[in-house]
Amino acid sequence: MTRPQKPLRIVLDARLPGGQSGGVEQAIVGLAYGLSHLDDGEEEYYFLTLPDHDEWLKPYVSGPCHIVTAPLTTTPKTLREWLKTFPWLRSLWQRLTPFIGPAAVRVPRSDGYIEALQADLMHFTFQAGFFTHIPTIYQPWDMQHRHLPHYFSAHERLTREVVYTTLCRQARLVIVASSWTRRDIIKQLALPETLVHVVPMAAPLITAKSQATQFPAGLPETFVLYPAQTWPHKNHLALLDALAILRDQEGLWLPLVCIGRKYPPFFPRLERRVRELQLDDQVFFTGFQWPTTEFYARARCVVFPSRFEGFGMPVIEAFEAGVPLASSNATCLPDLVGKAGLLFDPDDVHAIAAALKKLWFDEPLRTALIERGRIRARHFSWERTARLCRAHYRQLVLGEISSADRDMLDAPPIV
Repeated sequence: MTRPQKPLRIVLDARLPGGQSGGVEQAIVGLAYGLSHLDDGEEEYYFLTLPDHDEWLKPYVSGPCHIVTAPLTTTPKTLREWLKTFPWLRSLWQRLTPFIGPAAVRVPRSDGYIEALQADLMHFTFQAGFFTHIPTIYQPWDMQHRHLPHYFSAHERLTREVVYTTLCRQARLVIVASSWTRRDIIKQLALPETLVHVVPMAAPLITAKSQATQFPAGLPETFVLYPAQTWPHKNHLALLDALAILRDQEGLWLPLVCIGRKYPPFFPRLERRVRELQLDDQVFFTGFQWPTTEFYARARCVVFPSRFEGFGMPVIEAFEAGVPLASSNATCLPDLVGKAGLLFDPDDVHAIAAALKKLWFDEPLRTALIERGRIRARHFSWERTARLCRAHYRQLVLGEISSADRDMLDAPPIV
């Protein structure tokens, strides 16, 4: 395999504040963990972070991986900076942008920092990005805004349309986490099939580093666990209704623990629904918590009622932790779950209730699902994700790759 005179230098976008981005943050952490443990390559990896926002990533970066900080701004005193300074102006601008059209959405240009690093490739690991002459990989996680537009403002929909289209057009490769998402994004954006490739993720890390998080006090001894932010599409409302059905119609009291950031625009609605259903004594929202072994050790089961997913890392987390799972049958989730969990229609609260009842009380079913889940989990690892990404990096920059890398790229996706 042809090698450049210097090691390949890959920059990966990690410009996120910790504890706010859910699965995207966990995916970046997992990729950093996987790349850090590859000791059979000559590549160098630079994770680009925001100023004073790298603590969430530091524990997982070592070996060939490094953290660098750069604001990556556009020119000084742009409209973008004024909008950040004055919230009322930002609100007004967001209301006006749908009427102005795509011209109101600006994809920024690199300020030259990654070019000065002599990067060979830029990997945009989430939906945002910028213009650069360096070859890029773009990783849009899903096209939810087209399928469930009512969950997005007109400004958000327009921004996604412009950014996704622009960065896909710039990219040498588009990465998605499942075959379902690959088919969808090719269809939605009319992309060439050869441009879009599947790189499955793995479970959020259950390591000694993540276990440093203090377990919240006051939680029940065992519970139904839902690890997700309170975004509307995560479907907490239907889950609350299912718990009320079990209590009122069958006399079953199942405690629920939801770990994930309390998304400000929507969380008050969940609080109101909890009060309306009088579920205050059995539903617990902890705020953002990294999913540690202690949560899973105390969970009787995991439920994942999401209405839209590009992958669904909590599914693999449950499998890996040996906890039985009930999941929505939306988007890619049936392919991901296989026969290792119960599937239900996320819009059918009675189906959600029935699945929870089975997982809580049916011991033979629980035992079978736990075993199937552990077998399923063996197919997913951050080392595999990192090696697959590295093979793509080498292919894009070098053109020629080893037979082992070629075998990885040619193998059918596992999901």
